Amino acid sequence: MRAYHLINTGSDLASGLNYLRIVDLEIPRPARGEALVRQHAASLNYVDLLAVSGQYPPSVLPQIPLMDSAGVVVELGEGTDGPPVGTRVAIHMLPDWLSGPTPQFGTPRARGFNMPGALSEYAVVPSAALARLPDTMSFAVGATFSTAGTTAWNVVREANVMPGSTVLILGTGNISLFALQFAKAQGARVIITSSSDEKLALARDMGADCGINYVATPNWDGVVLDLTDGKGVQLIVETTGAETFAKSIQVAAVEGIIASAGWRTGATVSFPINRVQQYNLRIVGGMVGSVADFKAMMRGVAATGIAPRVDRCFDFENASDAYRWLARGGGFGKVVITI
Repeated sequence: MRAYHLINTGSDLASGLNYLRIVDLEIPRPARGEALVRQHAASLNYVDLLAVSGQYPPSVLPQIPLMDSAGVVVELGEGTDGPPVGTRVAIHMLPDWLSGPTPQFGTPRARGFNMPGALSEYAVVPSAALARLPDTMSFAVGATFSTAGTTAWNVVREANVMPGSTVLILGTGNISLFALQFAKAQGARVIITSSSDEKLALARDMGADCGINYVATPNWDGVVLDLTDGKGVQLIVETTGAETFAKSIQVAAVEGIIASAGWRTGATVSFPINRVQQYNLRIVGGMVGSVADFKAMMRGVAATGIAPRVDRCFDFENASDAYRWLARGGGFGKVVITI
């Protein structure tokens, strides 16, 4: 089978991509409890850029990169229960975390980091980690859900978002866009920020009620408070980190939740602890979710017809271009590689 190997990591994306090579490997065989999936699409996440550039390197090299994919079950290990051969599926990126509390960081296997990932024609994974795709969903769309989708699903669920809730989403990255769709499906009012008026318009097309350009309006926190009559918002999807966290604290409503799901502007933050105490705020981490969460999300997606936006698809042979496109940051939606 054809696969990509990341044989080493670089000091930046450009140097790291020099170590991304197409290789020929034997098709793996599934053992008991495992399934062999013919993968048809894989999608990129921001952490995949960090992996190649050496900022968050795989613990095992060479490694087949990427976490998220979709395909068709072509073989089950002897005595294995699971989706039957021929079933169209998406694969969870932490296939051993079936349910229950969040495991200690780094302990479960993660696709593309300490076990083979998504950028290959075939993959062997635990059969329990597979979620069925709706019949009308393409593989390209199905490959987008595992990491960003499950993270956003759990964030919205954690905040008990409902009609009458107001949700603030920072940025228009993939977790943000999934959170927008899930929050709107729950009947919430959604405010979203971006540095691009074009992306804000696209977010409104996806259901956002209000958009704020944080470059044109650096005091966006004051605008959020004006939009909520000074009461603040019930949930902030905080994907930015150091530059915005203190403002996120200031716009949270009483008993509001700040969900930390990214740190693009830095991972070390400073904020007023008295506001957290006085407003009884909760700061929670966005740590993907279990296979059970993933499957619940996919059932919700099937029931509501939610479909994420795919920004661009790249051919398998041009995988490096997909990395570069994501790194540019100009797109809107998921970047997918067809296999």
